[in-house]
This record gives sequence, structure tokens and C-alpha cells, in this order.
Amino acid sequence: MSVKPHPTKGAGWWYIIVSHGRKAPAEYIIFQGTEVEAKAFEKEIRGIAPDNNNRLKVIDLLSRFLEWHKTNLAESTHDDCQDAFKKLLPYLGNKYIAYLRNSDYEPYKAARLATKIVPKRRMHRPDRKRDKNAETDEEYALRCEVETRNVSKRTIQIELNHFRTFLRWCEKEEKYTVGDYPKGFPKSQQKPKGKVVLALSEIPALISNQKEGFQRTITMLMLQNGLRKTEALTLRKRHVDFKNNALIITGKNDKTEVIPIVTQELRQALEKAGEGKKPNDYLFLNPKTERPYTNIKKSLKSAAEKAGIDKRVYNHLMRHSFVTGGLMAGVPVSAMRELARHEDIRTTQGYTHFLSDYLQGEAGKISSVMSVTKEDDETA
Repeated sequence: MSVKPHPTKGAGWWYIIVSHGRKAPAEYIIFQGTEVEAKAFEKEIRGIAPDNNNRLKVIDLLSRFLEWHKTNLAESTHDDCQDAFKKLLPYLGNKYIAYLRNSDYEPYKAARLATKIVPKRRMHRPDRKRDKNAETDEEYALRCEVETRNVSKRTIQIELNHFRTFLRWCEKEEKYTVGDYPKGFPKSQQKPKGKVVLALSEIPALISNQKEGFQRTITMLMLQNGLRKTEALTLRKRHVDFKNNALIITGKNDKTEVIPIVTQELRQALEKAGEGKKPNDYLFLNPKTERPYTNIKKSLKSAAEKAGIDKRVYNHLMRHSFVTGGLMAGVPVSAMRELARHEDIRTTQGYTHFLSDYLQGEAGKISSVMSVTKEDDETA
């Protein structure tokens, strides 16, 4: 075993050459750092017992891991994992799992932070005679200037979490020796921007401007009953108990809970959606794929534009707005926790700052008619 300068990468890059005897080929492990750090790493890996497991690369195990992942996790989580590994593989695919070190993750993190996310162009759809969404070159260029952004640290952390799952699988399920798990960014740097929810007056406006049919019913499930996107999209007829006016929801961690149907209009929409269907049939089936729909983001955005809502509208915003709207309506936090099916009441309590903002706005209306300063100004 020895340390030698890398022949092409330049200063700060080294080859750590690991010998496996006369008949086995030597391994060349690339290391980035000082010569002292490279030699320290060489001494460290000397202590790893030489066996065939130490010669396994990330790419060698990925297909088996993804098969396990697909079987044991939710479909949407598996799709996210596959997308994450498309970004991870160019940097980590040829790394030996036993020799992974924190320095191996840094090039990936740096490259992702520098990546720009450019919005997709709105093209004309030939299947629609009056498609008003198509953009001109000038409109698209202007929108790119406004909406282009860098990949966030929170997104990178989520991708690294999928790689951590891969290493845990290697270690716990396959009993392989693994190196360092990736260290992400401090939580203070991963915090998403503050949530912006729909005002009480915007909720019925969004629903009434949503397309009639499955889009409106799914929107009501998320906005009036607080269902998560996947829970609403994969609802089956047997999950609706009209006799007891309830929904039977299997949520996170396969936990099944029963919640009341909040509004009469949602009940009527669900009755219509279930007409002619068997108990095990999905209520909202895509006729092209014969699978449940996966998203209604575009129709939500279109409905928001028609309603004059100048906010970023997305699927999970519906659930945020449901919880906040309930608290604004005077529902106790403990009851709202049950309706939203939060495991920890602190999650529900986190929405109370929206209530404070709402009351502050309402207090401003009182101030506008009761302010002494205003009266003095009018008298003068």
C-alpha cells in the first residue's frame, strides 16, 4: 500500500494504491487533500480487513438496492430516490463503499450548489384549439430572468439522505463494510422559506375556479379535508364511508385513521366520483395510464391565476391552508391535530403563527376606522 500523486488531476489529488496480493489486481483509490491527510487515510484503511466486500463500488450494488427500495418504500419515495441517484452517480458511482470519506461528497455538493434550475418553456399544445399558455421567445426569456434559481441546500440534503439510505442498506441488509456517511448542511441553512398559505377568502375562490371533475374533487380533499397529495390521488371507493360521513385514510407509516368528511359539497363530489365503481376501484383513474393521477399542480396554478391569487400554489399548500384555516375558524389546536393527523402536536402548533399574522391584519381593519389620528386629520 502506498500514496502517490495523481498523474492528471494536479496538486492536492493522490492515488492510494491498495494491493490484494500477487494474483489480484491492485486498487487505485482517488483521494483529495494534503499529503499528510492522504497518508493518514492510508493508515486508516490498512485497519480494514481485506476481503472481497472492500472492492465493491456504489455502481455495483445500485440495481439491487433499487429493487429493495421499490419493494419496501412508497412509489413516490422510490421515484425521488431514482432521480437523486441520477445526480449522485457521476460523482460517487465509482467510489468503493468501504473507503468512502467525507471529502468524497464535497465535489458533488459544490457542483449541485452551482447548478441553475431554468423553468420549462410553455409550449403550444396541438391538441388544444385555443391554447393561451404558449410563450413567445421574449416572454420566455423574461420569465427565465425572474424564475431561474440555484439548487438549494435543502434539496442537496434530501438527495444525500437517499445516499445515506443506500449505505444503511449496504451495512444492515447486506452486511458490507461501509465508509463515512455523508454530512449535510447545518439545519439553519436548510430551512425552507416561510410558508405562505391561502387567505380564508381565497379558499372558495380557488375551488370555484378549479376545473370541474376529478381536479376539483382532489383539490377539495386536500383543501377542505387536509389530505396529503398521495392520499387524495390514490383514494379508493372503499375508503369513503358515506354511512358514517367519514374517510378512511392510510397515511404515513401505513397508519390507518378515520376522519369526518368536512363539507357537504365534498361529500356530493365523492358520491359522484364513486358512481359505477367497485369498492376497490380508484376514484381518480387516468384513462391513458390506467393508474391514479400523479399530480394536479398545473390545474391548481391555472385555477389560482383565474381567481387572482398572486401566490405560489402547489399541492401541499392545500394541506397547509386547511390547518391554518381551521385554526383561524376557531378550531382548538388539539382537535386540529386530530383532523390533520399530525403525530406530534408541536407540528400543529407550528401553524399558530399564521393565526397571529391573520389577527394582526384584522386588527389593522379596526385601526383604520377607530384611529384617533385619522379623526384629527379629518377634523382639520
